[in-house]
Amino acid sequence: MQHRLVVALAPNTYFGCKVVNFVHQIGYEYKQVETRAALVETLRSTTPALVCVDLSLDPGNLLEITGQAAEARLVAYAPPGDITAHQAARAAGFHEVMPNIQFHREVPRILRRNLPVETLPKVQSPTQRTGEAMSWRRFLPRPRR
Repeated sequence: MQHRLVVALAPNTYFGCKVVNFVHQIGYEYKQVETRAALVETLRSTTPALVCVDLSLDPGNLLEITGQAAEARLVAYAPPGDITAHQAARAAGFHEVMPNIQFHREVPRILRRNLPVETLPKVQSPTQRTGEAMSWRRFLPRPRR
């Protein structure tokens, strides 16, 4: 059974803050590791829903990561010019591989796309919350008298 956990092999920088905030908003826990050995050990002891790997940190044998990840979705990102890393991640079986700039820009969208739908919180539209239809006229400036 998958846990409500996102694991990332990533440097301890701005990336972590952006992901942690979003992951907590949608009700998941977040664990960040900085070495391949720590990632593999984490994957042996837990069953995360999603694993994100920064390929610029030299993750080593990607097949070992995919083998330990069990049912987790796997997302990898690397500098855009590192074609070898992108190809290696695809060959190892990662579900998504992208340039790091795309990953950082689209973190919420990528996480939502890769986390199990049934575990994401339901968000009500304004109409469902208030019971009244939204009108575009609400946003027009009112005429002065």
